[in-house]
Amino acid sequence: MGESATTVKWLEAPIVQDKVEEILPSGKNEPEYAFVKASLGPALVKPLWKASRVFSSEERRKETVERHKRNVGPAEHCYPEFFKYGIRFEPDKDERDVYRTILITELPTDTTMHQVLEKVAGGAIVDAKLLDTMKVTGSMSALINFLHEHAAMEYQEYAHSHPVMINNQLANVKALSTPTWPIAANLKAAINDHHHTRCLEVLNFPRQQVSELKLRSDIRVHAQVKGDRVEHINVRKDGVLELHFSSITYARQGYGMFTSFRLYKGCKTRFVADPCARPVEALDQDCNTHDQAGIANNMSQEGIPESSA
Repeated sequence: MGESATTVKWLEAPIVQDKVEEILPSGKNEPEYAFVKASLGPALVKPLWKASRVFSSEERRKETVERHKRNVGPAEHCYPEFFKYGIRFEPDKDERDVYRTILITELPTDTTMHQVLEKVAGGAIVDAKLLDTMKVTGSMSALINFLHEHAAMEYQEYAHSHPVMINNQLANVKALSTPTWPIAANLKAAINDHHHTRCLEVLNFPRQQVSELKLRSDIRVHAQVKGDRVEHINVRKDGVLELHFSSITYARQGYGMFTSFRLYKGCKTRFVADPCARPVEALDQDCNTHDQAGIANNMSQEGIPESSA
């Protein structure tokens, strides 16, 4: 990139899709900006983009990138999208569902995504990330992107008046003051029109033939990702497989794997409600309900054993 980074302004007037190229930063109509077009969606859309400076110069951007690379953890991206695309979302003052991201800090180094999300409630989750921030804060952190702003605010308010213990340590919960990037149009349609969530139930799963490692590997291969995006696996007593992912996007990819791989042709897969959508008051009643041995890792290489649930 030969220009300093720009910011994205959310304005009121609708535009048509064939005008998208005109509102992207000058000279930035390359394939790497396809995600911007995906966010706009087809036909009439709202927003318009307005450019303003984030970094004072290209040299300043490069310095920030290099500093980030030196401090990045093994599980983080060395060159995140913010530096690659050089734009950020700035909402209009009347825009709704803008502040949807919660930051959870003070997490022990061995904390899992399942341990985090079982202590989150108030609304459905779009995306969750576990971050290695040991060099910066001395602990792990998590970013939780809710579907709705009111859910994020409700969870933050609950955490301020009720201690949130994650992995036997008191966690710090706060809402980010930075606006959350809008959900892409195709993903929003899948959520609103087809009730997609980050959670799947799979009937007729061949648990005696498929090991945990095999299932996780097949999902990674289909999604074309290196990391493991499954945060919870369980086979209920009735034989139904429960799969919870770290995001709705990865759950949709998991659904695609079950409907395209021959090994799983006999399975019936459906999206189900996100347990994080339960009321925050339910956290008071949870106690150690979800800490039963084997609830998240009850699969073996010989097959997937039943749980007592």
